[in-house]
Amino acid sequence: MQQLRAKYQKKNLLLRGLFQDSFLRYDLSGALKNTGQVGSWTTSFVYIRSLEINSDAVQIKGLRVAQVFDPKERRFAAVRSNLDVVIRIEKDFSEPSSEKQFETALAKVFVDPQESLAPVVPDYWHWVVTHYKYDGQRDPTSGPTPDPPPATSGAIAAPSLERLVREGGNVKAPAGVRTSEPAYNELGRSLSVQGTSVVWLIVDEKGNPQRVRVGRPLGAGLDEQALDAVMKWKFQPATKDGKAIAVQIAVEVNFRLR
Repeated sequence: MQQLRAKYQKKNLLLRGLFQDSFLRYDLSGALKNTGQVGSWTTSFVYIRSLEINSDAVQIKGLRVAQVFDPKERRFAAVRSNLDVVIRIEKDFSEPSSEKQFETALAKVFVDPQESLAPVVPDYWHWVVTHYKYDGQRDPTSGPTPDPPPATSGAIAAPSLERLVREGGNVKAPAGVRTSEPAYNELGRSLSVQGTSVVWLIVDEKGNPQRVRVGRPLGAGLDEQALDAVMKWKFQPATKDGKAIAVQIAVEVNFRLR
């Protein structure tokens, strides 16, 4: 009991399923028993205030935590909310249980801070989570670089607008003809998070956004809101020597509380 408390209590830990619910029930195998709402990994942390084990369950009481990007420190910082989270890991009454079984289940419920986040998060986060660390992460990562997230995977690949301009020629940048403002999520608004999410995308030959992904994050679930907004945008496509081409660009999506 004391060993489990020392490992989990008073720590910010990431829920492996990226669940946003205030009450989560798991079985002893670590499988979710109730329906879970999946959200951003940046809003899926729990600060564990207490951990209790009895004969039939582990009960955890905690608070929802957001990871918010600090552009000066170039890393995520944990920001604790006042939203309660209760997690129960329940045994089958027909089977005996042990503290070791509960420990195994907990390892499936939470992401170990030494694990890479790449297998846990959607691919539009992969560049960010391999270049920036989050609060509490012990896994060493490479330092941030100014290069954009690569756009070589998937069906569409395109050169960056900056590269085309450097190479010369008559290159005209894409222009937005229809844009939409991002919506705040509940946690980001409650924590008064403001700032800019930089989104990398490919604008194809028809002016449609493709391969949208996070370049410089903001956190607190707002980057997903930025991606959703950008996916609805429409562009006048870029041209080179008068011919429409696909290019990779970055756009800034601003979040300001009014």
